[in-house]
Amino acid sequence: MLGSMRAIHLGTSGYVYKHWKGLFYPSELPASRWLPDMRRPPETEESRTA
Repeated sequence: MLGSMRAIHLGTSGYVYKHWKGLFYPSELPASRWLPDMRRPPETEESRTA
């Protein structure tokens, strides 16, 4: 069974949205650290199938 499992790759379509500061990113986090901060586990997920 394990031999037939496939990897799932997750990602984001963007991460530089100024209005996310204080909502998604901590208020004290500088924008230069936003991309590395994307590595933390998300609280929610969105799925698109198109």
